Amino acid sequence: MESVFGTLERRETIMEQFYIARQDKNKDSMMWSCRLEEIYRKAVTKVEVYKKMKSKYWNGLLHQWIKDLTGYKFDKITNFDELRTEIRLVVKRT
Repeated sequence: MESVFGTLERRETIMEQFYIARQDKNKDSMMWSCRLEEIYRKAVTKVEVYKKMKSKYWNGLLHQWIKDLTGYKFDKITNFDELRTEIRLVVKRT
């Protein structure tokens, strides 16, 4: 869903925005804090959603043999899209 409807910004890009952000001259300190919080929230939310998607995807796999062959990949890979790609490769090879 994220790759279809979500933001096109990568987490790294969002975190870069967070680290280089500065208060605008024409904004008060509360507006600045809200802007900073929003940038950070986007990055954190993206990570949390991917963790949940990764877990739900792998745990919901129908065939145990796929889980048996990809369990180490589930533990190693933190990115949902990478895990999905790796599982596709495993299924294709078998």
